[in-house]
Amino acid sequence: MPRGRPRIRPIQHERGEQQALVAWFALAYPGEIMFSIPNELVRTPAMAARSKLGGLVPGMPDLCVAAMRSRFGGCYIELKRADGKGVLSPEQKVMLERLTEKGYKAVMVTGWDEGREVIINYMGL
Repeated sequence: MPRGRPRIRPIQHERGEQQALVAWFALAYPGEIMFSIPNELVRTPAMAARSKLGGLVPGMPDLCVAAMRSRFGGCYIELKRADGKGVLSPEQKVMLERLTEKGYKAVMVTGWDEGREVIINYMGL
């Protein structure tokens, strides 16, 4: 058996980062609500049109913590990979700005660990 600290492989994709953050949130804040906004799904043109008619908005962040804190109506998180390879699209940048103007905390984080820190700070407000 190897000795010392076990090697933990970094998460190689955004989906894994999001899954780790969602799992941590469920354990850390039972009874609170965090939900995903599935903008990243691949859709046929017909599915995309139906989704848009149903209210899907381009650029919406990946996750929302549905909890009012201080002056904020909730916390939206756009999650990018921890390896720094993720980049905000122009639509995502505009949406984060618009959500902030509307009274939400809206941020981009790099990796689930940074997301965890944002949530801890937000929930402590």
